[in-house]
Amino acid sequence: MAKRPKLSRKQRFLVRQEAKDRLERVRILVEKHLERYQPAECRLVTHPGAVLEHDGNWYVQVEPDVLEISSVKYTDRLLKVEAEIERAEGLRVMLLSMLPMGCELEFEMPVLWALHESCRNRDGSELMTGK
Repeated sequence: MAKRPKLSRKQRFLVRQEAKDRLERVRILVEKHLERYQPAECRLVTHPGAVLEHDGNWYVQVEPDVLEISSVKYTDRLLKVEAEIERAEGLRVMLLSMLPMGCELEFEMPVLWALHESCRNRDGSELMTGK
């Protein structure tokens, strides 16, 4: 295997900055699409740095600004936002209450994506909220 040429300090900085900018653009995009689906009881928010990309899939941490609210009240809204982003922007985004960790990305997330897709294909709210 051939060695890659070593990047200068400035080049490494630019590469890292470009990656950060891409993560922030996805977070802002999620916020934009979330705006239409905000529940009356709370506001769903994302945080800078709470975005992860792996194998073309995006994971964004979304949480309510009120601690005492059940996720049942907003899970169906998250599924709708994910579907809207995939349709409008062509991005596969999963909105989660907690970002997955390293080994979960490789082994557990593909299974979760399959379950997630089946939920969205069945109109999400039926399976996720028990209705």
